[in-house]
Amino acid sequence: MYRRKLRHSRVKSLYKFASFKTGCTHIVESSLEFDACYHFEYSSQVKAFFAQPLGFTYLFDGKANPYTPDFKILSHSKKTSYIEVKPHSKTLHSDFVKKFHAKKEAAYQLGFELILITDIQIRELPALNNFKLLHRYAGFHTHSDVYDNVYDVVKKCCPIYLNAIFEFFEDNCRADVIASILSLIASGKIKANVREKNINDNLLLWM
Repeated sequence: MYRRKLRHSRVKSLYKFASFKTGCTHIVESSLEFDACYHFEYSSQVKAFFAQPLGFTYLFDGKANPYTPDFKILSHSKKTSYIEVKPHSKTLHSDFVKKFHAKKEAAYQLGFELILITDIQIRELPALNNFKLLHRYAGFHTHSDVYDNVYDVVKKCCPIYLNAIFEFFEDNCRADVIASILSLIASGKIKANVREKNINDNLLLWM
């Protein structure tokens, strides 16, 4: 197995995703891979993820070919999987299908599953927009009275709709209340179905 090193070039841009879950910055090769990071960051099933993990070889047309998955995922159940990210249109080509099958078989021989995800899954709404919004507040850690009181309200009254929380605070605290709610969701301290529901006044929150 080997590790591939990414470098900037005139024809390819690199993207950096700062992960609070893993405590490091992941360098990826496309905007689609960058958006995939949001899903890994806010998936309750993913314990950790790594971009450009150790690669391996696969056999195709009788030849050994080098391959580096886009991501390696470690779940809370201690299962490790490799992830290949591709635009859906490219996965329809017969050559890709044959090569991916060979890569999948090689990964299986190493004891891992290779999973294909496309832009159809990655850029599904409202999930991606919600994850991006949460990420803006992921580093917003404070123990102000508003932050602590929002947590206490949700803990005491859950399940509770987001708009009902404002009733416990003065009108001039609204911005701080919203920031606290988003930070608490991003950190996993309170729960919400942000994969399927828009983040708005009707979002249901619980512990």
